[in-house]
Amino acid sequence: MQSIISFPNRGPWGKSSWRGNCSGHVQKSLIEQFNPKLFVDVCEGSGTSRDVCRELGIDYVGLDIHSGFDFTKHSVIEQLPFLADTVFSHPPYHDMVKYSKEEGDISHCSSIQEFLYHSQLMLMNQRQATKEGGIYTTLIGDMKRNGSYHSFQADYLRMMPQEELLNVVIKAQHNMVSNNTQYRGNFIPITHEYLLIWKKKKMNIWQVCVDVAKTVNTVLASTWQYLPKIFISFIGINTG
Repeated sequence: MQSIISFPNRGPWGKSSWRGNCSGHVQKSLIEQFNPKLFVDVCEGSGTSRDVCRELGIDYVGLDIHSGFDFTKHSVIEQLPFLADTVFSHPPYHDMVKYSKEEGDISHCSSIQEFLYHSQLMLMNQRQATKEGGIYTTLIGDMKRNGSYHSFQADYLRMMPQEELLNVVIKAQHNMVSNNTQYRGNFIPITHEYLLIWKKKKMNIWQVCVDVAKTVNTVLASTWQYLPKIFISFIGINTG
């Protein structure tokens, strides 16, 4: 696996008709890179991960809102025979594509804030189900709407322990419905996603929360520390 991946052919796994279904080459690349004994997908969808694991002979557990599992309420770890080596998710990108109307389907969140709250529950749930030294990972894209760009991957990185972040992989998108849309003006369509990969360290949930809070506070402190200097320098440049 490299830091940029591209799979024009999605492969034979899962159902190509399933809207938003990612290429099984993503899961296959993760398995080949990290060699898990147990692979878990908490947003199984049409069963892409299941098909890949069956082909590669990897033990697998697939969970999904369609089969009654709600990662915002139910514990992933309680569905497993033992802690997983790799726990993967490919959640809806907020409400860009609405899926089921079942309770817990985060594609029906009424706001970005609600979506991010449930997303963090999902990621924490994944982490809890991962063994120490194992991998928890998610595939997420950004959103552009009404002239505003929202970077979900940036939000996700802030949500989890900075010291557990292993890699950020950029994945090119192919065969999207929006590929047939003709855009005018200066609009630049989003044709990539992010595979965010964390490696679990020995930290309890309290330590994780403290780590995340420290990261957020450090970013805010740094921003406010430099803003006055930048303001003064900018005024000087424009009045000099």
